[in-house]
Amino acid sequence: MASHEGLMMTSAITDFWVDSDWCLAHYLCIDLAPVFFEMRDEGWAASIRPTDFTSMSAADIDAVLWAAAHCPVAAIKVRLSSGEVVDANSAVLKTLARRSSSS
Repeated sequence: MASHEGLMMTSAITDFWVDSDWCLAHYLCIDLAPVFFEMRDEGWAASIRPTDFTSMSAADIDAVLWAAAHCPVAAIKVRLSSGEVVDANSAVLKTLARRSSSS
């Protein structure tokens, strides 16, 4: 497993998305981070990504990490600056979400 010590929250995310094959429309991501997620007509959530991740505020990154860490079916995927893709099943994501929410 890659080391994530010292990973700065402002550069932690390089991409995030909702895997529509996994999404069961629990709406939790929309409740937790409505700026970044919306429900599609097809009945699954979709991410609304910024074009420049370096301009995301710490609060925005916190919201995305928190929503991804709490997705009950691990449908939200987050690519970290290390290149690793994590979801709610990842201890790394849960750690990052805990750290960001306590800042």
